Amino acid sequence: MIVFEHVEHEPTFLTNDADFASLEPSEHGVPKISVEHVRVDDG
Repeated sequence: MIVFEHVEHEPTFLTNDADFASLEPSEHGVPKISVEHVRVDDG
């Protein structure tokens, strides 16, 4: 699951995928984006 917030200012991807969350956007030419791992409660 991927969700994003702040599309126009400090865009952040929120994901429950720990591997994707470990991505360093600046290493891929997109330094203004951040990626954050979040736990999702399925209940």
